[in-house]
Amino acid sequence: MRWDAFFADLEAQMAALGEAERAAEIADRTRSEVGRLGLVDRLRPAVGTQLRLTCRGGLTVTGRLSRMHPEWLLLTEDGGREAVVAVSGLISVAGLAKLTAAPDSMPAVTAGFGLRLALRGIAR
Repeated sequence: MRWDAFFADLEAQMAALGEAERAAEIADRTRSEVGRLGLVDRLRPAVGTQLRLTCRGGLTVTGRLSRMHPEWLLLTEDGGREAVVAVSGLISVAGLAKLTAAPDSMPAVTAGFGLRLALRGIAR
């Protein structure tokens, strides 16, 4: 009888150890996947969402994300005014959901429409 209890205890300890190892593996893989995500991957599904961007120099822009590119963002502010913000000038982004896009899944046409081309279109 004592042996049955002893082996049952060992089996329970092994099961608990296996579960702890599995939980650690899941946490490690989750951290690895989240670490691969860039800002652009977080911003792509946020098109249409209200965001608050803080830029270098202390400027804060709040509005609905209308369009985005790896180099720039287009926000529509209250009152209909639009703001183009260079991603390289961002310090923080508030209002992002937990949704993400697959890393490196930007369509080729969108990827080719860089900040220079956007600013050239605005200048015209």
